[in-house]
Amino acid sequence: MIRYLGQLFASIGKHLGEPALALLVVATIGIMYIGTGSRLPVLPLIVGIIVFQFGVASWRLYRRQQVSIATKQGLLDLDEVDRVESEQTLRAHYEHRQERLNQRHETYVKRLVEDIAGLSRELVQMRDVQKG
Repeated sequence: MIRYLGQLFASIGKHLGEPALALLVVATIGIMYIGTGSRLPVLPLIVGIIVFQFGVASWRLYRRQQVSIATKQGLLDLDEVDRVESEQTLRAHYEHRQERLNQRHETYVKRLVEDIAGLSRELVQMRDVQKG
């Protein structure tokens, strides 16, 4: 039933999704409260919270799937020139990112080597001081 309500609210529109989810939460809590006869025991409250959490998780999953499907469809709709340009842009972005990561890694490794060399010198000095 919650899945059906989620699909119903999703059909309301892209920008009305969050208010629809809030309405679903209010309706769920209201139904749980009325079902308990106005004497709020703990178990129905816990069940209500769990149902709410599942509703939120299913809503987020549904939205992510919709974004994924829209992205896939958008990529399929690109003509060949746009697709090549898009791939080149993505490849350039990836290469630039990899270059930055490699530079950071090299800097980190150089710093570690310098630290190790400094510690080695200190150890040699401490050994020489203890011997002398």
